[in-house]
Amino acid sequence: MFLKNFADIQALLRLYFTLLPVIAAEAFANGEILCKSNLSALRNGTL
Repeated sequence: MFLKNFADIQALLRLYFTLLPVIAAEAFANGEILCKSNLSALRNGTL
């Protein structure tokens, strides 16, 4: 029972670490876009 669960956990961890860089890159790109739009809003005095 434990070994099967351990295999499931390993599979989940593998999936997590496979997706993590992709998610991080997406979040970073989105964060950059947000920062740029906020900066331009600050410059325009609309924020």
